[in-house]
Amino acid sequence: MKKARNLFMTIIILSMTFALAACMQEKPGAEDPTKGETFQTDYAQSTPNESELSLPVSYDFKTQYIRTNGYHSDVVYPLAFLIDSKAALEKYYTDNAERYDLSHKDTVYSDTTIGFEDAIQKYDDKWFETHRLILAVLEEGSGSIRHKVVNVSRVADDSVTVEITRYIPECGTDDMAEWHVLIEMNGADLQSADQLQVTFTEDEKLEWLAPEEDYFVEQSFFNVELSEYDAPVDVMIYQPTREDSGELIIHIIKDGEVVQQITSWLPDGVEDGRLISVDAVAFPDYDMDGNTDMILIYTIEGGRVIDILDGYDLKNLSWQSEFEHNLDLANALMQRTEEELNMANVKKFLGYKGKGETFSSWQEAYRFIARLESIQQSRYQYNLIYFDEDEVPELVVDLPGRVSLYTYADGQLYRLMDRWGYGMLGNNGYQYLPRGNRMFNRDSDYAGAIYSDTIIRMNSDHRLEEVVEIFTVNFDDKNGDGYPEEDEIQTLGKVSTSYIGDRVISEEEYASYFAEAEKAEWISGKYGYEELLEKLENQ
Repeated sequence: MKKARNLFMTIIILSMTFALAACMQEKPGAEDPTKGETFQTDYAQSTPNESELSLPVSYDFKTQYIRTNGYHSDVVYPLAFLIDSKAALEKYYTDNAERYDLSHKDTVYSDTTIGFEDAIQKYDDKWFETHRLILAVLEEGSGSIRHKVVNVSRVADDSVTVEITRYIPECGTDDMAEWHVLIEMNGADLQSADQLQVTFTEDEKLEWLAPEEDYFVEQSFFNVELSEYDAPVDVMIYQPTREDSGELIIHIIKDGEVVQQITSWLPDGVEDGRLISVDAVAFPDYDMDGNTDMILIYTIEGGRVIDILDGYDLKNLSWQSEFEHNLDLANALMQRTEEELNMANVKKFLGYKGKGETFSSWQEAYRFIARLESIQQSRYQYNLIYFDEDEVPELVVDLPGRVSLYTYADGQLYRLMDRWGYGMLGNNGYQYLPRGNRMFNRDSDYAGAIYSDTIIRMNSDHRLEEVVEIFTVNFDDKNGDGYPEEDEIQTLGKVSTSYIGDRVISEEEYASYFAEAEKAEWISGKYGYEELLEKLENQ
């Protein structure tokens, strides 16, 4: 990361700590020294200062970048405010609701972010007991420019500096854009500051994001919070012109690094062609499983395309990446007409309940997810089983060869298994101990010469985790590589050695893990969708 001279402009912002009593008082307006715009003096305003401050102490922080727009020719940027209470934040919202777009957003389009109202939901009274919030308000001449706060430091007893790097893509839009950067600080670090200084470091060129040989559509670079990552990320969408395949490349970028590259899906019946427009991108948890999903609608010369990317909790026992294509659901949606294929209709069709919504019962949750599953595959079979000790059953969604498992707690649906394969490549399937919170799986290879037994449980966070994996070699593994060589095959079935990690275990220890396995039942479907609905209705 380049971090050269503090250039462009240095703004010293006189700031007042927001106490509730102060917020409730009427105060006379203070005029902007340059343009004459009237501001409430509850909010610090900027005055130029060219002095260089020394001896900084850097602080830890977290950031959210919210595009709020609201161009006003008589406002001089950047602005910065120090917020120390929920009441002060609410007052800022009220005072500026007509100046900027601070509203809630159901859909994040390619040139927007989540709403300011959505971003500040977590900043309640309890949060402000231990934290402070810096609001940096920026304006750019292009909506394609992005920002990263690279340092927050106290440079003097009464002075705090916020350093921001501007990221400028090779090509960008010519629209004006206003941003609210929300900087979360530990309250012990930042009780107050008489001066807030915002500086811009040297610009970074995003050459690695938009190389000249790639086709980059305007307004296809934006910032968003995803549950799969611990900080806001940038998402960039482009199409390599050298291929003209109709497929898009999606980059998820965190701290200047591409953390996942996704190739979009091109459905049957849509011909290859150059990208014309990215029509809408939304990040709803459409299946209500607690993980952010991605819905992408774009137009190429061959027609309009929808791509559904399911998000995954990588803390759950899973083979998936952060995002995986849901081809069955995308195919089902592609059966709709192009006129219907817009984000509002897609969300309505999916039955999306809205951000932060919960279920009133496990029956409602299972009806919701079973409908989505039935849209994707009419041959699914369903079942209600009692995997753990509580009185809420788990929902099985099964098609021979792949099985999913859901659970419910406190208004939330949790996806424990998502299309876990079985019946091929030596995987026998998955058994569970009724009300025992145990799952058993055997995966064998080389006609049973080697196999692994895995025992799995659900933890208190409603995630699956491995209890133990036992690796067994059913031959004399003379060279110790775990695979049968030609001269070892003749000992197959005559010698058996089991390991947990590198440790050899006895037959007695092996048997102790499976003392109740004979009571286990298969995790499988038993009835169709309509019968499931009847059972849920009668529960």
